[in-house]
Amino acid sequence: RNKYVHTVKVNDLTEGMIVAQNVLSRMGQIIVYKNSCLTKQMISQICYYQIPSVEIIDGEIPPQTALALEHKHEVEKTYLQRVLSRPDFEKFKERYISAIALMENSLNDIIFRRIEIDEPDLIEDTVNLFNRFDSTYELFAIIHELQKIDSSTQAHSMNVAIISRLIGTWAGMDKADLDNVTLAGLIHDIGKIKIPDIILLKPGKLTTSEYDFVKKHTIFGFEAIKDQRIDKRIKDAVLLHHERYDGSGYPFGYKGEKLCNYACIVSIADVYDAMTSVRCYHDAICPFDVIATFEQNGLCRFHPDFIYTFLHKIADSYIGSEVLLSTEEIAKIVCLDSKLSRPVVKLEMTDEIIKLKEHPDLYIQAII
Repeated sequence: RNKYVHTVKVNDLTEGMIVAQNVLSRMGQIIVYKNSCLTKQMISQICYYQIPSVEIIDGEIPPQTALALEHKHEVEKTYLQRVLSRPDFEKFKERYISAIALMENSLNDIIFRRIEIDEPDLIEDTVNLFNRFDSTYELFAIIHELQKIDSSTQAHSMNVAIISRLIGTWAGMDKADLDNVTLAGLIHDIGKIKIPDIILLKPGKLTTSEYDFVKKHTIFGFEAIKDQRIDKRIKDAVLLHHERYDGSGYPFGYKGEKLCNYACIVSIADVYDAMTSVRCYHDAICPFDVIATFEQNGLCRFHPDFIYTFLHKIADSYIGSEVLLSTEEIAKIVCLDSKLSRPVVKLEMTDEIIKLKEHPDLYIQAII
């Protein structure tokens, strides 16, 4: 049949769709090239840059591609079902929802009633939730599933606190620092309480003036806690978590050593949760998609020690795991390579060793 171009909203994009025109960011950067076949990584990029819709060439996905995608999703579902079928998942979900409600009340009290922050009390639920995870992949799988239940600013803050504590643990922080960075994650977006819902929850793309106003949440948050008796670095994380190590962030364009460790860690956790939450309509998220997205966005934007620790630990935890490749072949991860999203694998059928970085059209679809 004849093909024609039509507009598809970002939440309706699926793997295998063909892009009709270059997809551009607000600054004119090409995010996805014309005639590309959409992958999860590409969809993540589109969502991350808040692009509301994409021009797609209408037409059926080739049968071979459709079959491959179906197989991939079945593999992803199998792992996620194993995680979610754990007897304690429902209890975890109840505690997660309850902790978010309590946290929301606490943050409102801090903003509107000027209540003094009780750090041990505020982070207790988050620490208990964090300690229940058995593995990195389980942590991320459950967070992604819970994003479907609650995508609020408060849930995002809980996720950022959990991930920040994970990064801090991997970086070798002591208990005092871990508790501090957890609190920083919990309250990093406290200033958004002062952003009207009509802007904060707007479904479409923000106007320039709306976006500029939302960016002020870092200032609003800092003003609300600057006189609190908490570690100065926690206050800095609230103010500076949108700054970038290369100076490309806001509100001041600070870079490098002007950014404290807490701000650098929270910024990574914040971006990770934002990137993955926009993809919650997928069944599961392959960790190597997450790593690739960070690599594509520019690792220089983040503190080198923390970003490489974060991504390397994620990738390293899957050495020895079986994976599904884009060719539908089963392989085992042998070791990591210089590009973390593209490790060295061994094919199950032939024992052939393949360096994925040398094969740009070959990638990991899912962990089995």
